[in-house]
Amino acid sequence: MSIDRAREALARYIKSNHSDLSMMAPDVVFTNMATGDEHRGVEALAGMLHYVYHVAFDAHAETRNLIVSDGHAVLEGLKTSGIAVHRTEASWSQTEPGSMPLVLTHTARG
Repeated sequence: MSIDRAREALARYIKSNHSDLSMMAPDVVFTNMATGDEHRGVEALAGMLHYVYHVAFDAHAETRNLIVSDGHAVLEGLKTSGIAVHRTEASWSQTEPGSMPLVLTHTARG
């Protein structure tokens, strides 16, 4: 994938607030580096993104830096939320609005 095509695809993904996954390969894998959890395939990725941005949090991502090279990309930003709703063992709890660092890496094929 050319640098321009990769930048275009990532811009479309970012602008869609992580809902346009049309540029993802059918066998896409998202790995949560903090837990090692993997979400395989577009449907699993869509479900995970929906959960993170609309169920667990009322959140959106703010891009700070986007670096695209031949076949690779890195996005640095913040995931910000209004009220975060977390599931604990016993009940649901709310936390104050806040933000957390967000780093995404992407390796393109084709």
